[in-house]
Amino acid sequence: MMKSKRGIFALLCALVVALAVAACGSDNKDSGSSSTSGNASGSTLSDSTIKAALEFTGGKAGKADASLEPVTIGYVNQEAGTPAFPEYGITTQTAVDFVNNELGGIGGHPLKVEKCVIQTEEDGQKCASQFVNGGKVSMGILGLAVVGNKSFYDTVGGKFPVVVDVAATGPDATTPKVYNLDGGGIGVLNAMNVAVKNTGAKTAAILTTDNPAGKNTALQIQAPGLKALGIKPTVVLFKDTATTPEFAAAITNANAKNVDAILFSPSAPSQCVQLSQALKQLGVTTPVVTNVFCAADEVIEGVGSGLNGWVFASFGWNPRVPGNAQSDAFVNVMKAAGKSKETNSGYTFKSFADVMALTKLANEVGFDNISGDAMNKAILGFKGPAFMIEGELACGTNKTLISVCGNTGANSSYQDDAWKSDGTVVVGG
Repeated sequence: MMKSKRGIFALLCALVVALAVAACGSDNKDSGSSSTSGNASGSTLSDSTIKAALEFTGGKAGKADASLEPVTIGYVNQEAGTPAFPEYGITTQTAVDFVNNELGGIGGHPLKVEKCVIQTEEDGQKCASQFVNGGKVSMGILGLAVVGNKSFYDTVGGKFPVVVDVAATGPDATTPKVYNLDGGGIGVLNAMNVAVKNTGAKTAAILTTDNPAGKNTALQIQAPGLKALGIKPTVVLFKDTATTPEFAAAITNANAKNVDAILFSPSAPSQCVQLSQALKQLGVTTPVVTNVFCAADEVIEGVGSGLNGWVFASFGWNPRVPGNAQSDAFVNVMKAAGKSKETNSGYTFKSFADVMALTKLANEVGFDNISGDAMNKAILGFKGPAFMIEGELACGTNKTLISVCGNTGANSSYQDDAWKSDGTVVVGG
């Protein structure tokens, strides 16, 4: 029996979070706020950064008035346990500080993060009750969580809209008044398959982790997707704990030296380094298509020019690629706040992008009119593009995956020791 589209998306979400759990389960204990107007890193904000952000948000240059009543975001994120994703919370707070210090807040009123940490299933209900009973939250953000998502949404009960930075469970994609301002997991996986096609490949080796998410997604989503594009896939699994010799064995088992492309889904950035080392040892020069987890700092430091020819899929613009005003602004803000470590950690740019989107919509609604209902209507009316993500949005119109607003992914590549954009990829386009 064929799986439902909801079931398929749950697998896609599981793949994204399987990667994120390993890549973003950070030991970074700095979850406090940071001021973007300072120069903890010795860097300052550029005029072009302020301009790009103001053009998107419709704000007014300058500081928010701290004496005015704030606009409150109810923010939930999984932190302080295992797994933990503090970098998403750090990026969100950095974005909010930037809005308050440089973009005038929301019509002069400060934007405030009321944060609640999820560690268990019960925490979802607890956090939602805190926000709802407090009566001051008019919009919510869920950073990244693998537990408590459904109980959080059920308890919020649509009293205010919730924007999801990274979808990790089925309810993140199928709950009314919950929104993904991107193409979701399917946008990333589709971009990977299209990148393989663009190499001219007729055959491809899919190398992925043997955990349930990786295995199911490879066999039920990626392999059929490649077949539909006229590409013959071979799926080879590796352990989450695989070493360089084990990657060499997987490469050999996949006949990767003789196929036209390798589609690689790692469960940790370190595996990108190990794959590169194994390919080099075996003399394999087959093109590699992966995702932005392989663009992490530790991969760049460990592999360097070994990434030449690799393609990286994402929800939107890869922050390593210069030349996009919004992405450059994100990089500049994070660096000025001393948070460069978080810039290329998984999909943290989505945390920044979603704060920018809610700031834009709150400015359009106006402080005097802000409420959960007003913000929900504003999101439904937002046609995009989102910050750092090209393509139209149509929130609430996807009959099966009601929370997914977009239908795009994006590819970038590393060529001749330089990063470049390979453009936006439309699902079904």
